[in-house]
Amino acid sequence: MYERLGGSYTLARVIPHFYVRLLTDSALAGRLRGVDVGRLACRQLEFLGALMGGPPMGRDVDLAGAHRRLGITDGDFDRAVAHLAESLRAHGATAEEAEVVVECVGLFRDQIVSAPVDTA
Repeated sequence: MYERLGGSYTLARVIPHFYVRLLTDSALAGRLRGVDVGRLACRQLEFLGALMGGPPMGRDVDLAGAHRRLGITDGDFDRAVAHLAESLRAHGATAEEAEVVVECVGLFRDQIVSAPVDTA
């Protein structure tokens, strides 16, 4: 999928688009308050690239630890991956290709979502 979508060239355009969408989404922007978004975007580029079949990450990543303090809910996760899918489509991915990437990211949901389910 990495090569099919244009490799690092395409991801280098997708990731900034994705973060603009996150930062302008009133339901998600607060989760990124105080976060070095530039640094995060670099890590996201590396993570998504490896996930899609590109170069492996140079280090192990503790996704649960990295996301724990953000209090991400299932709803937040769903909104964020919808933004990712739209960002991929905006840069040439088909709906089916974007869905494959989203499904792969979904495999890490339990490591990213840390907020308890609101049952009220």
